[in-house]
Amino acid sequence: RVALLGHSMAAVHMLCGRPEEAKVLLQQVLEQEPVAAPRRTANRARITMAMCLLTEGMQGCAAAEQLIRHLVTDDASEPSPWIRAPALLVQVDIDVLRKEWASAVGHLEAYIALYEGLQSPEFVALGGGGLALVRARQGRLQEAEALVAQALEGWPRSCPYEYATLLCWAAEVYVLGQKHEAAKEAMAEARRWMEEMQVGSASPLGRALAEATAVFDASTTS
Repeated sequence: RVALLGHSMAAVHMLCGRPEEAKVLLQQVLEQEPVAAPRRTANRARITMAMCLLTEGMQGCAAAEQLIRHLVTDDASEPSPWIRAPALLVQVDIDVLRKEWASAVGHLEAYIALYEGLQSPEFVALGGGGLALVRARQGRLQEAEALVAQALEGWPRSCPYEYATLLCWAAEVYVLGQKHEAAKEAMAEARRWMEEMQVGSASPLGRALAEATAVFDASTTS
């Protein structure tokens, strides 16, 4: 229970944009494995620690991948889809940082398939939004825009953090497709959600918004 509470507190720190505070708690959880931290709790901690490391950009990729590698392979040692799915999404972040698009698509498709099996439409939609962003960065804009439309249409308006993240990805797709007004609206709505949830700029959501904003600014000032 102590390990589970420690991870829960660390996850809140991470999602709110306090990765350094999260790392301290996560290290404490991992040091308790296997005596006081069950394997599933420890694996959740590894995923969240990988997210913290990715706030460092490319510098954190190798260490992050080492933490989750055993959770994303086809013969993953962690059988729970509730563990493997978020690990896959972290792996997608690593793939995108490295611009390994084919790998990102494969991991996103696996992520979507897992959540389809779990009947979780919001996370299926989130995976679709991630796939849209990858396709847009590959220059496949028509496919990307169709995926974004499908993801937003299918969102049940639950999970506001993930919805705001989806809006940031949609905004970047819109910018790359020269739909700047739609991008502005999506970013403004994502920002409203961030303020309402009191999420910091160093969070995964904050970084997604910063990336979308940078792409928007570069497109409108060039």
